[in-house]
Amino acid sequence: MMSKSLRLRIRKTNKHIYLYLLDNHQQLIMASTDCKHVKKELNIVDTRFYPELVANILAQKMMDAGLIGIQLTFSAVYHGKIQTIISVLRTRGIDIC
Repeated sequence: MMSKSLRLRIRKTNKHIYLYLLDNHQQLIMASTDCKHVKKELNIVDTRFYPELVANILAQKMMDAGLIGIQLTFSAVYHGKIQTIISVLRTRGIDIC
């Protein structure tokens, strides 16, 4: 299912990364390093791998929901954690426009 209004929103703070999948400004799926089940894994994972961990969780939730395509809400050149998140989603089979 590819909706033209299905968008990925990425929010970073000093401690956490939040990924939101939005459809017409309504949150469908959310993954973050602040979730209870993720916090357990964070103790054994280096902070450099937080973006990969959260992106894998989001990709799995999207696959479970049958969502395979999203649009990015920004057109600027991205790097660092954002680039890691996008590349993990692409390798997991999520179509990003």
